[in-house]
Amino acid sequence: MVTGASSGIGAAIATHLTKAGATVIGTSRSREGFARLDLTDIAWCNALVANVLVQHGRVDLLANNAGGA
Repeated sequence: MVTGASSGIGAAIATHLTKAGATVIGTSRSREGFARLDLTDIAWCNALVANVLVQHGRVDLLANNAGGA
């Protein structure tokens, strides 16, 4: 899982992991094509992780890259 994967460093991390053969779940607050995630909402975070576990069985890595000013 890569938070903030829609741009900048997060996008670079997600791209690198994908090219290396990883299955990447990229998150973004609003960008289409990414799992929607608001890191300030713990229930939302828990629901996303639970969904990923159901669909993929495990999370091997979390690149918690999202940030804000």
